[in-house]
Amino acid sequence: MPPGIGEGEVEVSSATDEVGQVEPDAQDPRDRERQVADIVARLCTRHRVGEPAAVALRTVLADTPAPVAVRLLDAVGVDPDRGLQRLARRWQSPILATLADAFRESADGALDVQYLHAVAVATAVEHRAPGRLALKRLDHPRHGLPWDEAEDQRLVAAYEQGATVEALCAQHERNANAIRARLVKHGLLEDDRPSRRGET
Repeated sequence: MPPGIGEGEVEVSSATDEVGQVEPDAQDPRDRERQVADIVARLCTRHRVGEPAAVALRTVLADTPAPVAVRLLDAVGVDPDRGLQRLARRWQSPILATLADAFRESADGALDVQYLHAVAVATAVEHRAPGRLALKRLDHPRHGLPWDEAEDQRLVAAYEQGATVEALCAQHERNANAIRARLVKHGLLEDDRPSRRGET
């Protein structure tokens, strides 16, 4: 086995995968850290509303198109703490090391989401995530993305079944203003925003 390759790990022979994306090991570390910061922020959002940490992490990774997600999903396997520690050492990733420590230190499976979220924001800023949109997407990963019919139907159904705006924010990964605006559009909420000048 080549040096630096642990049991159960595969050696990456090329810098690109079959679809032409850069493999995470060959990727610019700053890009990789930004992607991991986004994943950690999304984990915090899901875990904050009661989803168990390991389940939330696997769900976020499975739904994330970022190149690092597949490698992270492989790493978390059965033991997120050990897999993340191994990958953090390999990538020299402070945010992954912090996430691994959080899993190791959580005796009851509850992560300190406020601390992890702060680390994710600091990492994104440090690695110059592009602009305000990227920072907003740390809290609300789908911020600014178009709504499709299926998402609208899920929103309306959940609201009609009594879901709160806060729960809908977590479910749809969007901010409260976006959720309220969509509910207004579907006639489920009154538009209580003040009118603009010149409008009657």
